[in-house]
Parts: sequence; structure tokens; C-alpha cells
Amino acid sequence: MSKPESAPLCGSFEECFRHFTARLNAHPEWVEALRSFVDVSSDTIQKWIQGRRPVGENSLRVQFFMRERGYRISELEALPEPIRESARLVAYRVLSMTDICKYVGYTEREKGTGNLHIVYRGERQVSAERLVMFAEVVEAYKAGLPPMPDITAPPTLTRVEEEPALAPSVTALPPMRPRSE
Repeated sequence: MSKPESAPLCGSFEECFRHFTARLNAHPEWVEALRSFVDVSSDTIQKWIQGRRPVGENSLRVQFFMRERGYRISELEALPEPIRESARLVAYRVLSMTDICKYVGYTEREKGTGNLHIVYRGERQVSAERLVMFAEVVEAYKAGLPPMPDITAPPTLTRVEEEPALAPSVTALPPMRPRSE
């Protein structure tokens, strides 16, 4: 993992997560902020510190929590912007994985949310048509997201003390019709 003095902490999710969790025991306030943002138990956080990795939607939430604290996670950075921003909608609970699947046309026949997890991990490309659908979802719901931090600034791990605000309820956002199957 590269860590130039004047650049953010960069690397794969595994590398960044290992770096981040190695510092959690020394900072209980970070543990509480992470627990609250991801909405998991303290036991789950301890399992992560001991080497387990978060999966599914929790993985997305942890990645965006870390991104706001100066980490540049290569898997997130490599995603096309509409896909990354739709993952951010999930991380901030503006939409669920099931909602995104409906809006971009993933059906149960296509393994729905399982397929979306693969896309968010960067292990599957999407068609140009589906990328437009992701962009439409983001455009319709981005008002529920907090502004993105400037991750070109030097990392300051003390920012973890600030608990990020969760997005407003999805009911306050404009409705979007799901794609028909």
C-alpha cells in the first residue's frame, strides 16, 4: 500500500481495512463512530479488528466510511462513477440493494442483489445501457447524499472522531419508477 506524506492512504480494500482496523483499538471513539455508521454490534467490530472482513452492504458502508477519512480504496476508485455513486446511495441508506436492482433492471432470474455485489466489487462490467440506468438512479436520488470529501488532501485519521451524518429518509426524495422485468 502506498502512503506518500502528502497523499491519501491508497490501496486495496483489504490493505486499507487492515491499516484502519489496526488503529481502532487505540481509539475507542473511532469504534463507536464506525459501529453507529455501519449499524453493527461492538462484537462485529471486534471480529473485524481480529481479521474478519465485512461483506455485502456492510462492506460498502465501511469502504465509504473509510473514504471519508482519507482512504483511497482502489476497488472503489476503479468503478465507473455512476456505479460508485449508486454504491454510495446504498452505503448511506438512501436506497437498498434491492431498490438499485429494480431500478437498473436486475431480476431475480439474474440473481438480483448477488449480481449487484459482483458489480460493486468491480468483478463484472455492465453494458452501456445499464450504466445509463445507474446514472439515472444516481441523478434521481443524489440529493440524499452528503457532499463527497476532498480526498486529495493529506489524510488525517483524527477525522474519524466525527460521525458522518446519515442521509435523509428516502421518503423525502423524488420517486423513481423501477424498471419492469
